[in-house]
Amino acid sequence: MSWDTGQSKGGRGLVFPDGANTDGTSWDRSAPLITVEQLKNKHLFGIPLVSNLRDPTTGQLAVFTPEMIEDEIGDAAAKVEFETGLTIFPTSFEEKPPFDKHLYESFFYLKTKNRPIMSIEALRVTPSNEQDIFEMPIEWVETANLHRGQVNVIPYSIALTRQGTAVPATGSGPAFLSVFGWRNWVAAFWRIQYTAGFPSGKIPKVVNELIGVVAAMEILSMLASTYGKGQSSSLSIDGLSSSTSSPGPEIFTRRLKDLADKRVWLTSKLKAWAGLKLAVGTI
Repeated sequence: MSWDTGQSKGGRGLVFPDGANTDGTSWDRSAPLITVEQLKNKHLFGIPLVSNLRDPTTGQLAVFTPEMIEDEIGDAAAKVEFETGLTIFPTSFEEKPPFDKHLYESFFYLKTKNRPIMSIEALRVTPSNEQDIFEMPIEWVETANLHRGQVNVIPYSIALTRQGTAVPATGSGPAFLSVFGWRNWVAAFWRIQYTAGFPSGKIPKVVNELIGVVAAMEILSMLASTYGKGQSSSLSIDGLSSSTSSPGPEIFTRRLKDLADKRVWLTSKLKAWAGLKLAVGTI
């Protein structure tokens, strides 16, 4: 089945901040994916990225290379998507949500699984035989709350009368949709295609902050494991003694705790912004 309708409808203004105008912005709240240098400066400042153990073959201390940090950033982005439920990089999705009479009567209230939505490409009625029987006009789809994954359908047009403004239903679409009112719930009734994520190069800085926090925690955890040997030692010769001690892996404890607290806070705020803390349904 082809989805190439040649139509697409986005939200109002930017995805983040939701609804902000694209013109006249004096301060950019978005940026490309966090870089290696930005990660080191923001989250690993003053921390030598060098193992405390020597390689038994070369006798050299292992160094956390920029390539290794870059890999951690990519992994951290995937973890942030999993933990928050957000889609960071633009991705096309197709879902088949159920027909719910109660939500349908609330101007076709639909919640998508993936957020934030950048644009809606198609919305159809498709039964189990995969043959489309009705395509919703894209003009009817209300996109004011796309970042929360909320889709509404308002099949009305504005008409002017002598007495003022009226909102009559137009065409045969509403009459067609009304025949489903006798069913309370039908599984996998609708078919929706949309693109979720943030525009390329426009990741919110708060999302980048969380990606950097997660990557820094993984890096510090690996470094801490190399400091677990020989936390204290003593030497005694002819009545003279000397002892040394080091904090071992605890050297990174304070920084890891600060990052962990920030991780929880940022995750909670982002989930609330995208409406991922709430569940909508009538069953």
